[in-house]
Amino acid sequence: MNDELIKKLEEIISKAVDSLGYELWGIEFSGSERGGILRIYIDSPSGISISDCTEVSKHLDVLLDVEDPIAGSYIMEVSSPGLERKFFSIKQLEKYIGKEMSMKLKIPIEERKKWRGCLRHVNIPNNELTFEIDGEEKIFQWQHIESIKLLYWKS
Repeated sequence: MNDELIKKLEEIISKAVDSLGYELWGIEFSGSERGGILRIYIDSPSGISISDCTEVSKHLDVLLDVEDPIAGSYIMEVSSPGLERKFFSIKQLEKYIGKEMSMKLKIPIEERKKWRGCLRHVNIPNNELTFEIDGEEKIFQWQHIESIKLLYWKS
């Protein structure tokens, strides 16, 4: 259910965010069909200000009232992905080669779910990420990653 809702929301929201001159970075929804919290992350090359978030929020508030993709009541939050941003697609990682990341896997590899290292290569056709971890190169499949984020202060 949640994946279907996210796809539907992405279709509705991405066009609107693009038309305002921003990039839709990602969407998270916690709750159920009856309501919850909708988090929308936007970005732009010049960064995101509070007034940018307010502008997008007002625009999306009207649009989502008309489209009504979430059956119940919900709280909508619009924000920047921040310095230690979470990544929502493998394509987003291409600009961050050479940066420190932390990730949590869906299934353990070498009896570990949590990993931390420097992103060395993004192979989009094979859905693979190569990291340098403790002096060794390790390859991870995108579909095995539950969450991945930039470690800004370590980059």
